[in-house]
Amino acid sequence: EEVKQSNENTQNLWKIEISSDPEKKSKAIKTGMQAFGFSISNDNKKLCFTRSIMSSNLWKFTYNKKKNIFQPQKLTKGTSLFAEPQISPDRNEIAFVYKGNIFKMNINGDSTKQLTFLKAECYSPSWSKDGKEIAFIADMNLSKVLFNGGTPKIFKETIVGSSMYWGSNVGIFYSKTGNRNFYIFNPATEEKKLLVPNDSLGWIFQPRLSSDDKYLAVYWNKIPSETK
Repeated sequence: EEVKQSNENTQNLWKIEISSDPEKKSKAIKTGMQAFGFSISNDNKKLCFTRSIMSSNLWKFTYNKKKNIFQPQKLTKGTSLFAEPQISPDRNEIAFVYKGNIFKMNINGDSTKQLTFLKAECYSPSWSKDGKEIAFIADMNLSKVLFNGGTPKIFKETIVGSSMYWGSNVGIFYSKTGNRNFYIFNPATEEKKLLVPNDSLGWIFQPRLSSDDKYLAVYWNKIPSETK
């Protein structure tokens, strides 16, 4: 038998019988190990592997103009993964991802509240301009939830790739899987349009609007248009 890793986020250790039969089922040896890399003894009785343990916490840095320094403050603690912090428009709260769902906390690190309770993996939170809603991605669908929680709205017709951003009053920018362009999605009417009408001018990444909604900054691997 051969030992292999799961391709899921849990990175469990699995085994499967060496066979050309596609119906052969794999079996988990051990779950929750975050395992990668392994070696088996010649007698097949011992297995050695590496376990990866990752953690991340949220920090806030406040600029002290008088001293001309940034003063750090740790907002979370422990060995969990706190990720993708986004400060609200009024600068009073932070939305973030924790254990696959969307949470928020006070800017000082207290009053934490869970906003979503979905089984689907949630990520990429982004605030609306008025701070009343938070858009996010859930199981590759564009979604949104009220700033204080409740039943999320999941837009089933939107299949999102790796990037999403709520661009002020203009709309929600998102890319489809494998698509080089971005769509601008109106969450009220559920209408969408391409950011760049010509969809063959290279790859676009990370669109960000100016505060007055007049200019857009992007990473653009632009391909010159063909000339005859």
